[in-house]
Amino acid sequence: MAEHDQQFDFFQQWVNKASSWLTRRGPNVRAVCFDTSGTLCANSTDFMAARDGKRFPVRWVWPDQVAARLPALENAITTLINVALPENWYDEDDLEHGDAWLEAARLVKITLPESR
Repeated sequence: MAEHDQQFDFFQQWVNKASSWLTRRGPNVRAVCFDTSGTLCANSTDFMAARDGKRFPVRWVWPDQVAARLPALENAITTLINVALPENWYDEDDLEHGDAWLEAARLVKITLPESR
């Protein structure tokens, strides 16, 4: 059953079932939904875009499931940084990669202080 798999297999299933499946944990607990491309689906416009782009099934996770996976994710990111990136991968003065790249680099540096 799709509910147990935490996914909507197709758009009409979302229309028919979202109000019951995504409220099982109470009104103050929100699931986070993503289409097959990893795009966040937060409202009906997002779900319609997923339908039109043929990006179903849309899966969801609960906040406690995300929190449970954070240590493993942090370890994976740290390994990637330490193994795959050159020693000088992060440079405050490097404008070659653009603002988005620098912001991501700063974020990783702040989130993972043990990284380079």
